[in-house]
Amino acid sequence: MVSMSKSLLLNKDMAFDYAIRFLRSKYDTWFSPLPINKGRHRLLQPQVKEDVPVFYCLYKREFMREFNLFAQNFLAKPDYEIYRGLGESINQEWLDYAIKIADYLLFIYPDKKMYIISPAAVKKFCEKHGLIRTQAKANEYKLPDGGESKEIIHEKTYFFPVKLLERLEEQWRG
Repeated sequence: MVSMSKSLLLNKDMAFDYAIRFLRSKYDTWFSPLPINKGRHRLLQPQVKEDVPVFYCLYKREFMREFNLFAQNFLAKPDYEIYRGLGESINQEWLDYAIKIADYLLFIYPDKKMYIISPAAVKKFCEKHGLIRTQAKANEYKLPDGGESKEIIHEKTYFFPVKLLERLEEQWRG
């Protein structure tokens, strides 16, 4: 039998619930979870305290393993070799939304590790270093027009090295 502390977060709902409990214990306030991006993400807004940050939460099953491949030009520069390794990403639409409404992006993984970064810092870093790509594979979305209309989009994604992220537990420890 696996203990509760060793158990994995198997889906987004488990991950968002875990993040809410963690943040509640850290800030001693309740957070209102608002579903974003058809429920794939959550905006966690503190209910009472004004000095508590707002978090835009994303559940990720794993880090972006293709970072080195997509970031070849960036990593070719001698000073940026330190960023080699895994990456993370967010679609432009949700990054722009997070910049307007949240203080931090909060990435949650199945092993219960959580990482934060400012959404504005992600945008600035990616634009400065050309770490933006348009997906080759189109995504098809059904339009809410009562018919069978669909919209085909090649989504723009901002991607960045995991080494920019800060562990939430380390950031706010004691």
